[in-house]
This record gives sequence, C-alpha cells and structure tokens, in this order.
Amino acid sequence: MRISLYYLIVPAFILGSCGTGTNSGSNVPADSTSADTINHAAMQTPAPSNTPGISDSITMTVTPVTFKAGKVGKAKLTITNNAAQEISFGDPYKVEFNNGGNWDKVTMFDSVMFTAMMHSVAPGKSQDFNIDLQPMPHDYQPGDYRILKGAQAGDQPVQLTATFSVGK
Repeated sequence: MRISLYYLIVPAFILGSCGTGTNSGSNVPADSTSADTINHAAMQTPAPSNTPGISDSITMTVTPVTFKAGKVGKAKLTITNNAAQEISFGDPYKVEFNNGGNWDKVTMFDSVMFTAMMHSVAPGKSQDFNIDLQPMPHDYQPGDYRILKGAQAGDQPVQLTATFSVGK
C-alpha cells in the first residue's frame, strides 16, 4: 500500500509544479506571445547582410536552371560557403516570379510546411539539397523565377537566391 501511494503522490506533485505564471495548466509559457502576433515571415526570411563580402562569399545555385512548362518539379540546390565562418540555415525556401522587373511571390509556398531541420556548411565546402518546386499543384507561367533562402553566417543574416526559368 505504501508503494502504491508513492507512485500516485510523486507524479501528482511533479505535474502540479509544472505550471508557472498566469498560464498554469496551459502549454503556453507565461511570457510568450500568441500565435496571432508572431511574424513568421520575419523569422524565416532574414534581411540581407550588411557585412561587406559575406553575402558575396556564400552562393546558391539551382539545377536544372530551365524547366519546360508543365514540367516544373524536383530540383537540386547547391549552397557553397566561401566565407570564413560556418553558415547555417533551415529547410524553408520561397519562390518569386519576375513580373516585368518586380519580383512577386509565388503564393503556393505560403501554405507549404517545412521540417524544422537545421543544416550547416563549413567554410570552403558545398552541400546539395533536393527541393520540390511543385509541392502542390501550381501553374508556373513561362518566365524567370528565383528561389530565396535565409541563412546565418555567425550572427549575420544572409539572403541566398538562385534563379531558374520556365520555358514554353
């Protein structure tokens, strides 16, 4: 009997002490903001680096560079780090369409979910990543497109881009 009470009292004590602040009993920490006020786009798309040379030292290319209309799909991104420090980045990327000199986002990627995987590339190294430019049905019009991917070089945000085109 004594052991049975121990197995009931200890877990109850542990669970009872888990709640903190005004949100006891919820899964939201007391100092968190609601999901409605978080700017997810700002977290996933860092601003270009202001550090001279860093953004020039890190490149991203896409293969193939040309797709036939109706055949846009799998592609390979190659990220090359010629900077002096390791770079890191996640899986998310966005695609934009060149609309007469203005880059308009391909809104399909607003609803794509990416895994929360962190990748890194050491100085002087390259790494390939497979991506899907057609994660859900989308009618790519003929023209020029670019892929955008946010990265970090130390504490400096870097915006990587690679262009591809869709022919007729």
